[in-house]
Amino acid sequence: LPITSEKIRCTSVDGFRLPAGASTDQVLRTEIHGTKAFIALITPNSINSTYVLFELGARWGAERPLLPILARGAGSEHLRGPLAAINALSCDEQPQLLQLIDDLAHILEVTPEKPAAYSRGIIEVIEESKNHAQLENTEVVSERETLALKADCYFAADGDGPFCTTCWDVNNQRIRLK
Repeated sequence: LPITSEKIRCTSVDGFRLPAGASTDQVLRTEIHGTKAFIALITPNSINSTYVLFELGARWGAERPLLPILARGAGSEHLRGPLAAINALSCDEQPQLLQLIDDLAHILEVTPEKPAAYSRGIIEVIEESKNHAQLENTEVVSERETLALKADCYFAADGDGPFCTTCWDVNNQRIRLK
C-alpha cells in the first residue's frame, strides 16, 4: 500500500523499530491507541508473549480497527476471550491476504495497487507461513517449555537468564539481558 515506512511500527523488524532511547511502554501505549489500523500477527509463539497480549487487549479496549492475521500454523483457537469474536484472516490463503489488503486500504483511506502487483509478495507470505508452521508447532514449543517467565524476563529451567521476552517471542532467540 502507498504508505511510508515511518508510518509503520513493527518493533522486531529493522527499519520499523522504536527510535533509540524511546520509552518502549509509553510509545507503544500511545501508538496502539492512536494508529488507524493495528495488524496483529498471530502465531503459536506470538500469542504467548506478554507484550502481544497486552497490545491486543489495549487495542481491543480502544475499540479501534484490529486485524488479526493467523500465520505459522495458528488457527482461530489461538484467539481466546473477547478476541475470539474478531474475524481473523489467514496468511495461508491468497484470497484472505487479498482481502487484508483491501480491508487495510479502506481503513487507511488509500487506493491499493492492482492485485497482480501483490502476487509475488502474497506467494512469499503463504510459503513462509506454511514452511514454518511445523517448526513453530514442534521444535520451538518444546524448547519454550524450558523457559519460564519471571519478573518480566525469561529464565531457563536451570536458572540461566534473564532472556529478552520480545527476542524470544518474536525471533526465537535467547538474547541475554544485562
